Amino acid sequence: MGNAKSIIQILTLASSCAVRWSLATSPSSPFVRFWNSLGELQAAAVISALVLTIGAVVEYRDKLNHLARLALKWICRKSTPYERCVFKKLMIHSVGPLLVVFGIAGELVFESRTFIVEDKQEEEARQTVGSLRQEADEADQKAKAAISDSSIALTKAEGALSKSEAAEASLGKAEAEAKGAQIAASNALTLASSARKEADSFERARVRLERKIADRILSGEQQTRIKSALEAASLGGQHATVVWYSENFEAARFASQIESAIGAAHWVTRLGPTNPGVNVGVLPVVSGVLIMTEPPDRSKKAGDVLFKALRNEDVAVNVMPFERGTVTPMYLKSTDPEDSRILVIVGSHP
Repeated sequence: MGNAKSIIQILTLASSCAVRWSLATSPSSPFVRFWNSLGELQAAAVISALVLTIGAVVEYRDKLNHLARLALKWICRKSTPYERCVFKKLMIHSVGPLLVVFGIAGELVFESRTFIVEDKQEEEARQTVGSLRQEADEADQKAKAAISDSSIALTKAEGALSKSEAAEASLGKAEAEAKGAQIAASNALTLASSARKEADSFERARVRLERKIADRILSGEQQTRIKSALEAASLGGQHATVVWYSENFEAARFASQIESAIGAAHWVTRLGPTNPGVNVGVLPVVSGVLIMTEPPDRSKKAGDVLFKALRNEDVAVNVMPFERGTVTPMYLKSTDPEDSRILVIVGSHP
C-alpha cells in the first residue's frame, strides 16, 4: 500500500513539473506537440492506468495467489476448517490490496470509456457547427437574391414613371404599373431583411457553440484588466492558492493564466495540481471556476473582487465559503494571511 501511494505521489509531481515545463517550451518541440494532442494524451492516460493495474497486481501477487487458491478450495468445498479460518483472516487483511487493484482497474475501464464518449461528443459538436455554418450560408444567398430582386423591381418602377411622363393618354396605366412595382420592391426588401436576420441568428448560434467547445484562454489584455481590478481593491499581499485536477491539461493552462494575473497584482500565490481521489469529501466537483473563501472579512472581500474581475471577462465562475462551523468575532476580523486566504479551483470546461 505504501509503494502504491509513493507511485501516485511521484506521478503527480511529474505531471506538475511537465505542465510547467511545457508552458515555458517552444510550441514546435516534439514534447509540446505531444502534450497538446488530445488523442495522444488520452492514449497515454489509458496506458498509465494499465501500468498502474499491472504494477498493483505484481505488488500484491503473493496475497492474491494465496487468496485465489483458498477461495477456489472453499467454492469447491474441499477446504479444511483451518484453511477456511486462514481464508477469512486473509480476506480481512487483503481488503486494502483488493481495493487498490479493483480501483485502478476500474479507473482503466471507465477512463477509457470516458475518452471514447468525449471523442464522440466532440465529433457531434463539430458536425452541428458545420450544419449551422451551411444554413447560415444558404440564408445569406437568399438575402443576396432578394436584394437583387428588389433592385430589378425598383428599375421597373423607374421605367413605369418615365412612361407616364411620356404619354399622358396612358397616365393611369403607367401609375398603376409604378405602384405595383413599388409594392414588389417593398416586398422584396422585407424578404431581404427577414433573410438577413435569419442569417445573423445562425451566425450567433455558431459562434456560441464554437466558444463552448474551444479551450478557455485569458489573453494578455484580459489578464491586465484582472490585475487592475485587484489592485484597485488595495489587497496587496493577499494569499491565494490556485489548483486544478492533475489529469486535465486544459484546466492546468487556464489555472496558470489566472495565477499570472493574480500574482501581477502583488498577491501571494501558489499554483499546483490536486488529486480528486485524495480530496473526496473535502473539495467539491467543479465545472468552470470556483472561488472558496474563509470566514474573515478580508477573505470574503478578496473572493468577491476576484469573482467580479473574472465574471467581467466572461469566465464561468462561482464563489462559496468554506464550512468552518462556529467562529469568534476576533477570527472574523483577522488579517493574518493564512486565516484570510482564498482557494481558486479550476475545474472541467463547463
